[in-house]
Amino acid sequence: MTLTAKVVLMGKARSIRWGGKLAVGETIDSRGAGFHSHVQDAIRRGTAWLKSDTRSRLQTFKKTPAKKPVNQRLGQLAVQCFALLRSGVKPDALTPEFAWMAEQPLTMTYSVSLWIMALEARSIRRESIKPRARTRSVARYERGDLDKADTARIAVAVKWLVDNHKGGWWNYEGIKATPTRAGDRSNSQFAILALHSALACGVEVPRKLWEDALAELLKAQE
Repeated sequence: MTLTAKVVLMGKARSIRWGGKLAVGETIDSRGAGFHSHVQDAIRRGTAWLKSDTRSRLQTFKKTPAKKPVNQRLGQLAVQCFALLRSGVKPDALTPEFAWMAEQPLTMTYSVSLWIMALEARSIRRESIKPRARTRSVARYERGDLDKADTARIAVAVKWLVDNHKGGWWNYEGIKATPTRAGDRSNSQFAILALHSALACGVEVPRKLWEDALAELLKAQE
């Protein structure tokens, strides 16, 4: 099977192709407890791989000078830390990663948004549910208190998102860096998700920003 997509990235038209085979390894009854166990096992295996890759990625970033602009390094690490935290990894296990991310400049919408969501995830505790039939839920989440330093970091990142939008849109680099470049739905979605995370952490987001985003979405929905 081959999938081909024509996309525009950073203002340039590109063609991306994926190829591979899909095969069913075994029959799984999604209604039974066995399905629940399969999901839990997949999360455990994915978490183990991602922990190793995240630490390796951090070491690579430390050793290799970043190109200018710094691009998406912050987001590339933040998205993995977010996934690990939501999979049950304890925040203390990712201390080196968060220390490095806290030192990075805020330059790209994806990266700033993912940084906010990763910081919020540090305050969420995950509790696995024992396998049982007729359920798709494998965990429960409980919100705890966010460290004051992390709350302050979120506030700084929110200000960047507030300052770098235009009419409810966000683009890649931020409106200050590229004021004439139009925004897109993907960057804007990540920014809105991040602002929602910020609100959940008690960080204020201007009402006008939500109104602008809503007006833009309603205008473009058809």
